[in-house]
Amino acid sequence: MPASGAYDTRPMPDTPDDPVDATLLAGRAAAVLRGYSLQDLPRVKLAGALPGTEMAVEFRFGSAETGVAVETHLEGKVVLICQRCLQSVEVPVISDSMLAVLGTDAAANELPEDREPVVADATRLDLRWLAEEEVLLALPLVPMHDAACAPAEVETDAAGDEAPPEGERRHRPFENLRDLLNKH
Repeated sequence: MPASGAYDTRPMPDTPDDPVDATLLAGRAAAVLRGYSLQDLPRVKLAGALPGTEMAVEFRFGSAETGVAVETHLEGKVVLICQRCLQSVEVPVISDSMLAVLGTDAAANELPEDREPVVADATRLDLRWLAEEEVLLALPLVPMHDAACAPAEVETDAAGDEAPPEGERRHRPFENLRDLLNKH
């Protein structure tokens, strides 16, 4: 039986998103495509995302003066709850970023203004984590449908208060307070 080499005994990664060696990929000027769904993005799920959320991300690696440069292009949709009608809304997410993978925060001061710092080990860069960061940054603060889902108008009386249903009189405990104060 032939002797097994290191490659034969090396465990296969559980997912294709296990950390990559970004320095090696930068040396090759490589591009990596990844697809993610909601179960791949736990922090996006914690931010309120629902099933149906999916992303496609392209990572382009290159070399820069500061080390490894990564350009990301993210496209997909995040399903959230509309804050107007409380129904699900598909929020399209498109994001392009130019990143620089740095070993420490101190190196961030030397970056060109068009690059965002990512403090991580370039030899073990977690692409799923990086994609999740980009998705979280691209999410709207208040997810909403367009104006078509605005809540139904509520009828108001002359004072601007919500009008009571027909046939009912609104109970106003302080209605006569002004009259009582003016008498004294």
